[in-house]
Parts: sequence; structure tokens; C-alpha cells
Amino acid sequence: MEFKKMIVPLVVIIILAAVVVGVVVSQNNNNAPTEKTVVDARGRTVTVPSNVDKVVCLSAGSVRLVSYVAGIDNIVGVDSMDSGAKGSPANYYFATYRCAYDIKSLTDVGSEENQKAIIETGAQVIFSSKEDTGVLDTLQKQTGIPVVAVNAEGNVTIKDKEFKDNIEIVAKVMGKEKRGDDLLNGINTMVSEIDGYAKKVTSKADCYVGGMFYMMKGDLTMTTGNYLPFDMVSARNTMPDINNGNPYQTDIKGIVDSDAEFMFIDCMTNAVSKEMFEENRDTLSVLDAVANGDIYSLFAYKYYGTNWESELYNAYYIGSVLYGDVFDYNVKDKINSVLELFYPDTGLNYDSLAQKQSPGTVKLDW
Repeated sequence: MEFKKMIVPLVVIIILAAVVVGVVVSQNNNNAPTEKTVVDARGRTVTVPSNVDKVVCLSAGSVRLVSYVAGIDNIVGVDSMDSGAKGSPANYYFATYRCAYDIKSLTDVGSEENQKAIIETGAQVIFSSKEDTGVLDTLQKQTGIPVVAVNAEGNVTIKDKEFKDNIEIVAKVMGKEKRGDDLLNGINTMVSEIDGYAKKVTSKADCYVGGMFYMMKGDLTMTTGNYLPFDMVSARNTMPDINNGNPYQTDIKGIVDSDAEFMFIDCMTNAVSKEMFEENRDTLSVLDAVANGDIYSLFAYKYYGTNWESELYNAYYIGSVLYGDVFDYNVKDKINSVLELFYPDTGLNYDSLAQKQSPGTVKLDW
């Protein structure tokens, strides 16, 4: 009897405790925030769901940034450029994220103007790189879906605050802060490593970069005076920095006047750049780069926005070409490490990328 008298109150206490715990858990779940706010790349404060599983990506750079934070599986709609319905089929894979993921299989919603198709995806958030806040606000109002702006402007590099902000914005919206931090930390580690090599360089080489692609055109004379890989490895860019840091068109005389010792050609326009080079070989032969055969190919820098990862692996390659005794490593290994950082577990590596962005990083026999 004494034992039974003790058991009954104990059972009651246990049941009451369980009920209290259940109430507390229920209250915690009920009180869990269902929304969060972010300040996007245009300074707009946007309220988004706490748990975002479905997003639509519009305009240059949006899919790229979502892919960087491992959010490809959450994309339920892309624009016609990323689906491949618009743009040059021959150029499609010069946007590197398209080499890592099957973007063409994603639903094509057209553009910001096709609100019906966007709504039908069931997206909880729309990412767009449009600069006009009026366009962003109108899209948000007409679809009833939060629109978060990212910054895909051509002068943004991985060393700029705007790039870091992009990653943090997209990661926060998608609840992938850990991945975002890992990516930024990995980039900082590589930048520091390259900087360590560059500090050992005692004499800067004069370099020209051409063959770039900008505003849907490019050839040997499309260049830039704002080329981060040159800066990173302590090379001297022979072209002035104009056009707000974006690529611009010079002419053959401008290339000759650059007096470059080394010439680097973006693989994006390799064929047309070679054709222009052949047409002007005699004029260009006064350059040390041409006389000594120091002409090299690089992976694509820009297509539908900047391939920010290429800033790192092109820097690793350029450093090895200019200062091989300082930048002493296996270039393919370095490029593979960059690709693994940006596109983990996708299998994208130097060889598979070079198949899509031929000829890759090689010395050109021009």
C-alpha cells in the first residue's frame, strides 16, 4: 500500500510535467518568427518568409549568386537568358555556373515583365539584378512576392564590399548563412595566398588583356584597365581604367601603344580575336608580347554578369606565366580548388570547364 501511495503522486507529477513541456514547446513553435527582413543591394528593406524554399532568379547574376550559396535546388524559375531561349547558343556555357548545373532544365518564366508565369511557380522570393528600384517595386506589388535586389554591375569584384554584401543577402534570404560564410572565408584565404606570392615580385610585367565580352560584343580590342587578376599578382595593366571600371573598346593603335610584354586573351572571343590578330599581325609585331610569342588564353571573365570565380583562377594562371619562379605550383590543382570552393560536389574541374570554355588557360600559338 505504501508503495502504491507513492506511485500515484509520482505518475501525476510526470504527467503534469509532460503537459507543461508540451505547452512550452507549443508556445515556442507558435511564437517562432514567420518572417525576416533584409536590406537588399539597392538599399530596399524587404520582408521575406523565415523559411524560403522556392525562388525565381531574374536578370544577370541572380542564378550565379544563388548557385554560389548552394541554392540551385531551390530555384523554381529563371529568365529566358538562363534557360537558353534567348542569347547565343554558342556562348551559353561561358557563364560558368551553367557548366556546373543543369540550368536549362529549370522553368523559363521569361523576364520581370511576365508576372503570371512568375506567380505560377509558387516562388516565395524573387531575386533580380535590375538597378531601377521602380521596376523592382512594381514587380513586387504586381506579383505579391518579395523582390530582393542583387548587384551584378560590371565593376564589382570579389574584393569589393558589394560582392560580400551580395553573398550575405542571398545567404540570409535562403537560410544558407553557413555556406555563405564558408565561401567568403575560402575566397579570403585564396586572396591572401595570392597576395603572399605577389609580395615576392620584384619587377612588374606590362600586360594587356583583350578579347573580353561586354554588352553582347567583344574582340581583340575589347579590354579593361580594371582587371583584378593583374592587380592581384602585381602585374601592370597597360590600359587606362575608364568606362566606370567596365570593359571598353580600344583599337589596334591602342594595343600597340600599350607596349605590352604579355598579352592575355579571354577565351570568350578566341576565334574572332585570332582573326583580328591575323589581319593586323604586321602592325602588332612591334609588341614584345607578339615578337616573343607571349600570348595566352584565359577562362571567360564575363558572360551574363561576371564569373567572379574566374578572378581567382585566372590570377593563379597569370601569376604562373609572368613569375613562374614565384608563383610555383600546379596551375590545374589551383583552378580545381577554386571550382570546388564555388561549386562543391558538382564534379566541375579544369578539364570539364576547358571543354566548355575552350581553349582554357594555355599559351596560344598565334
